[in-house]
Order: sequence, then C-alpha cells, then structure tokens
Amino acid sequence: MPYGIMDTKTGQTGFIDAVAFQAASFCDGKMNLDSPLVLPAHRESIAKLESAGVIEDCPSDTELEPWQKYCRSSGRYAASAHWSITGHCNLRCRHCYMSAPQAKYGELTTEECLRIIDQIAAAGIGQVSLTGGEPLVRADFWQLVDALLERRIVIRQIYTNGLLVTEELLAGLKARGIKCSFSLSFDGCGCHDWMRGLSGAEEAVIAAIRLLRSHGFGVGVETVLYTDNLPHMKETYELMKSLGVSHWKTSPAMNVGNWQQEQGHYDLPIDVLYAAYLDLIALHQADGAPLDLMLGGFYYGRRGSKEAVIPLIRFDGTDAAQRQILCRSCRVNPHIMADGKLLPCIPMTGSAVEAEMPSLLETTIAEALAGSRFFDVIDMKLGAVLENNPECAACEHRLRCGGGCHACGMTFGGSIYSADPYSCFFFKNGYEQKVRDRVAQYQKYKEE
Repeated sequence: MPYGIMDTKTGQTGFIDAVAFQAASFCDGKMNLDSPLVLPAHRESIAKLESAGVIEDCPSDTELEPWQKYCRSSGRYAASAHWSITGHCNLRCRHCYMSAPQAKYGELTTEECLRIIDQIAAAGIGQVSLTGGEPLVRADFWQLVDALLERRIVIRQIYTNGLLVTEELLAGLKARGIKCSFSLSFDGCGCHDWMRGLSGAEEAVIAAIRLLRSHGFGVGVETVLYTDNLPHMKETYELMKSLGVSHWKTSPAMNVGNWQQEQGHYDLPIDVLYAAYLDLIALHQADGAPLDLMLGGFYYGRRGSKEAVIPLIRFDGTDAAQRQILCRSCRVNPHIMADGKLLPCIPMTGSAVEAEMPSLLETTIAEALAGSRFFDVIDMKLGAVLENNPECAACEHRLRCGGGCHACGMTFGGSIYSADPYSCFFFKNGYEQKVRDRVAQYQKYKEE
C-alpha cells in the first residue's frame, strides 16, 4: 500500500493507485492543470478527487499548509497507535496486566512523550487511543493532547477507570473540538469495587458513564471475568443497556501482572465461561441486539444485526491461510508502552517477547515498522506457527483456528508459537456450531 491520502479530520487513510497519487501531487496550488504534463488519466483522477472533496479549486500560487504536503514515510503502514501515556494509576486493580498499582513501567517525561508524538506523525499514523495506567493522572495530559492536535493526529479513544471524568475534562475536550469515544472498565454489578481495590469505584464509574452520555460522548465498557462476577453478567448486561453504552466487551482475567497473585483462586474453567457466553448470546439475540457485544473471540454481535461473527475463526480453511499473517490488528495497531517500548499489542505486556521489543527512546516507530524484531512478530505467518508447533500442525482445525491469539498462547505456553487454549477448546468441542445454533434459535423465534 505505497500511496495514500489521509483525512486529517478522522485520521483515516484512503489508499490510491500510482496514477491517482501522481494526479493528487499535481494539486499543489501552483500547477496549471491545462499543462500537457497532465494526461487524460490524471484529469480523470483529479475529477474523482474533487468530487470526493479531497481537492478544491484555488487561486494560482496558493501555498499549501505544511500538513497538506505529500511526504514519504520510511516505515510500513500503521493505522493507529494504542499509547499507554503513563504506568501510574489511582486504583489498585487486582488483575492489572501492567502492575500499575506498583507503577512497574513508570512514566516518560513530557519531553520524551513529545518526541514520541513526533514519531507518530513521521510514521504517517493518523489516530491514537490514549490509555495507561490511568491516562488522566498525568499532570501534562493537556500538553500532550495539544501536541497531538498540532500534528493533526486524531484522538480516537480514551481508556479510563472513570474516577477523573469530570465536567471540566469534557469541557476541555469540547473546546478543542475532540469528539473521541471513551472506554471504561466495569467488572460486574456488586463486584467492581473488589476487583478495583476501592470502595465506591462502582458507583463512580456508573456516574462517569452517565455524565459522558449526557454530553454526547460515545461510551464502551470492558469487563474482566472471574469466578465471582460471572453469575452477575445478566444483571450487568441489563445495566449496560440501560446506561446506553455503545458496546460491551468481556474477557477472562489472564495470568499476567497482578493477577498472578490471585491466579488459581478465581480463574474460570473454559467450559464454565463458554456456557455463560452461550447464555449471554441468547439474551442478546432475544433482546434484538441493543448494543455491540463482544464475548472474547467467542462471539461478536453488532447492534441491531441478526448476524453473528466468531473472531476465533481467523482463516478460511484453505492452504492459502499458511501465507497469511497471524493477526491483522497487530499489523496496523501497535501498542506504545508506558516505558516507551513498542509492542504488537497490549496482551503481550509481560510476555516472552516483551524484552525483545524496541524502545522508542532508542529507535523510531518508522524504523521499527521498516524492519526489526517488532516487525518480525507482527508480520509472522501461520506457516511459521505450523512449522514450530507440532501439535498445531497435526490439528484438523489448524487452517481455521491458526493457533488462536498468540499473545494468549504465550501466557499459557511461554512461546510465540504456543496455542491459545481458549481457541483450542472452542474448535475441538464444537462450539462454532453451538454458537450458530443459539443465534438461529432466537432468530427463528422472533420471526415466528
């Protein structure tokens, strides 16, 4: 994908061919489009670009703004960056993957963060999501926000525990024209305070969701599941629906970070988790899918849709799958850690490959994307897994499962080639058909 035009209002890049890119390059405010250098194919492309609102007529000798000029990035394409701007937090979450209560990964200085923002811009990345730790605890939060805006990098989403979501925060975002969505953590009715280590946290996050919705911000919620909150999921679903959240995502607590101290006491057996997921699918389908619901990789139901997507089905089952990359999200959405390391994704924090990843204090995002151990991981093909994991290679589901999520596989197996046990259990126990049957059952019921 060598040629693209970025919409700086959304941060999204549209890809074009060489002829269209050359045509767009002529539109620099100086080129006379009656010139014989402008061929018929260019004129056709220019007409399409003008119709799409990408270019417009202007007086001759109009100077382009610096952000409008075409540039070349030395790295490969990435759509967005997920950035932990701090490793500090104002809660003491029992399951924290990055041990934020102990500030394991610390926090970069303002100057170091500003250099990373320059790297994001230089890599042609148009969007960021801000997370932590708790991103709102940074004293220089607004300075970083303004630096992103100055470089026309769109803040797509803010991840927060909700305690610092205030009228003042929202007024500051609105004054800057920021229309991001928020992702808040909520770990079940009656269970949130225990998981978050603070009495009153549940009441505070519900209040934050209501405040955000009253100001027109989109809100999604993520829930970490363990033995004690699983029985409360139907009640939690009803609360999410009543609060008007746009999407709700659940996943089991993983044996990383602080949860390693709790692991074994509250972990969910996979069959128990999947039985609860089937019940939630039934509830969601019978209810007309009032919100987006993602149950790990088990099920994704879009709001108002009769269709069910199963993210664990990663490949099409043909031999061509062996030449495809393991994870499309990792390929275009890297994670910048609080200490400046560049990881393929958040779940690889604390994994076997973390120590091998580049530091953005020593290299740049573009350089890492151009070729590095980081790029080796995000560009890994399914064939490499099958060559290095005999169990996966012998499995009848290998060309659809692909070993599942390999960040999860590393948590359990210690290697980038290790299989994800949640995916293994899903395919080997016929859950694909169980999900499809559950969806079909309620669609038939509603039609009758």
